[in-house]
Amino acid sequence: MTAQVPGPQASTGGGMFFFCGLLIAAVAVGLVMTARIERQAAPADVRLRAAVPQSVKSIHASNSVGLHNVYRLGESLYTGSSPDEEGAFESLARLGVKTIISVDGAVPDVEAARAHGMRYVHLPITYGSVPHETLVDLVRASRELPGSIYLHCHHGKHRGPAAAVSLWRCLDKHVTPEQAVATMKVIGTGDQYQGLFESARDLACPTDTELSAEKSDLPEISPVPPLARTMAEIDRMWDRVAVPVEDRNTTTISMQLTTAYDVAEQFREAARLADVAEPMQPGFREIVDDLERLADVIKAELRSPAKSSPERAAAVAKVKQRCDDCHAKFRN
Repeated sequence: MTAQVPGPQASTGGGMFFFCGLLIAAVAVGLVMTARIERQAAPADVRLRAAVPQSVKSIHASNSVGLHNVYRLGESLYTGSSPDEEGAFESLARLGVKTIISVDGAVPDVEAARAHGMRYVHLPITYGSVPHETLVDLVRASRELPGSIYLHCHHGKHRGPAAAVSLWRCLDKHVTPEQAVATMKVIGTGDQYQGLFESARDLACPTDTELSAEKSDLPEISPVPPLARTMAEIDRMWDRVAVPVEDRNTTTISMQLTTAYDVAEQFREAARLADVAEPMQPGFREIVDDLERLADVIKAELRSPAKSSPERAAAVAKVKQRCDDCHAKFRN
């Protein structure tokens, strides 16, 4: 009988070895590429988020209708934008909020808060810092008033988070200065507001003596200088002009046109206020000119409301830049 030569079996074993080698090499290359991608996908913001305590939670828009940028810092402390409509107060009620604290210059809607079983406290601050006396009142409010607290400014990015994080650190001694700064940055506080960061990072919590001293009322509405009050109103009106409307129609464009003219008039009135410094006057006039050019663009849109408008986007950006320049020079 002729012997069979086992050629095929030998070559199959070699093929399997070669295949395994390729597989191992592919896995090794994959691991190297994954590590390289992870290094590229780990910028400063990823490290920043890692520094934020796990107790800090972003509240989804479905649970905060009428509000934006809402965060929970602890079991009973929230921060976010101002509640400017009925739905916003309903959202706060669902979150269990009983006390609303505003550090904004605008007059709070005290009646709407009362209608939803909430108490307002108005403690307006500037973009420079969270004053110690304000911090004393914030801690007092957390001790003396019921329920969870919602602490806000206008957009819920700068003054509100600074005050809320400062209060949070007084209520929870485990929160470190580094965690306070990281939390504010994740919420959206701008790097230009270093005084606000310093307030949260370097704060001295009120002493028992300060908290038990003769107590002033926690006001529902505080007096605000005329210019600050006017600028707060302009801020709200501008939001209605600048908001991008996806499904634009004649009615919405007409409303934006009217508001653009109203904002321009507000700037004219603001320029006449006694607490407006002379160096601010040219900036105000330039903003009014830009607003009137924006109004002309919006008026032209009434003829073709369905079309997108690069001209309008450019005009909005021009007004915003003027306001930011004035803000940085005189208000920050």
